[in-house]
Order: sequence, then structure tokens, then C-alpha cells
Amino acid sequence: MEKRHVNGTMNGLKPHDGNLVNYEALLRLFECNGCKDWVTPPIYHCRKGHLVCCSCKQNMKANSCHVCKQRLLDTSNIAMEQVALTIAFPCKFQSQGCSECLFLDSKATHEAFCSFRPVPCQYATNGCKEVLQFQDMVEHVKVCLHKLSRQMSLTTQTNSVTTHSEVKRAASFASRLKTTISIRSKD
Repeated sequence: MEKRHVNGTMNGLKPHDGNLVNYEALLRLFECNGCKDWVTPPIYHCRKGHLVCCSCKQNMKANSCHVCKQRLLDTSNIAMEQVALTIAFPCKFQSQGCSECLFLDSKATHEAFCSFRPVPCQYATNGCKEVLQFQDMVEHVKVCLHKLSRQMSLTTQTNSVTTHSEVKRAASFASRLKTTISIRSKD
């Protein structure tokens, strides 16, 4: 069957309010019934069609759907996987303020470098417990109190090394002095 486009519409049909698809409703279809994250290929489902992400399927001990308790199938839903490749998904850091929507082929790369991703302070090993958005970390590092403890730690380590070296030299000197004194006392 041939599809004809007339005045930018398919077969002369005009979409209600100019939109061909209700994007929010379509996106909700890709919500995992386990973790509520977006399901992306491979997309698994139960016998009644409820979707579950790969991580939830692997973590489910009973291998049954959270919604209807039906058995999860071992095959992926190829039709939903094909649809997933044609729509843009919100960045997983949307709740932190990222407004990007990306196709699956670029989503992981974006999220790995997203300026809204949470990152721990670089001075966490010194005791800083701050976890901030990447975009805010530069300002935090400038004023982080644990930065000073790192500098003090390095200074203390340097002083310890110096002190340890001095002790070794002093012990060596004392040993030589003792030897010199015992030699002179024999004379």
C-alpha cells in the first residue's frame, strides 16, 4: 500500500494540535516496571507485555513481572527495541537539571560527560564527603577545607622524612662517635 503525503500530512490526515506523537505518553511506555528507569535494548517483557530493563531482569530472583507476576520471557521485544532507536530519551541527570534529550547512540557518551552528573570531591581521600554536580565542583575545590589537610599532610610527610633522615644521620654520627671514643680510650 502506497502512502501519499499531502501538504505535509500522511494521506491527507492532519494531526491534532500539530503533533504527530504524544511524546510524553510514548516515553512512559519505555519505563521499566522494576526500577522506573528507561528501558533500552535489549528490552525484555512478561507474557502480558510489561517491559523490564536488562538490569532488573538479571537481578530478579523469581523471574516474574513486578506488575502482573507473569513469567518474564527470555526473548527481547524486537518491536519496542526498534521504536526505542527512533526516539530521544532524556538524560539520566534530568532531575538534577539537564534538559538534553538524546538518541540511544549518543546518550551514554553524553551522560559520561554531562555537567549535571554527580561527582565526589577530589579531596574525598582527605575526608571531604561532598558529592556535587560536575559543573559546581570547580568552585567547591577552590574553598574545600580538606584541600588544606592534604597540603598539611604532604608537609607533615615531608617533615617526617626529614626527621627520619636526621635521626638516621644522628644515629650514624653517634655510632662513629662511640667508635672514636672507644678507640681513643684504648690509647
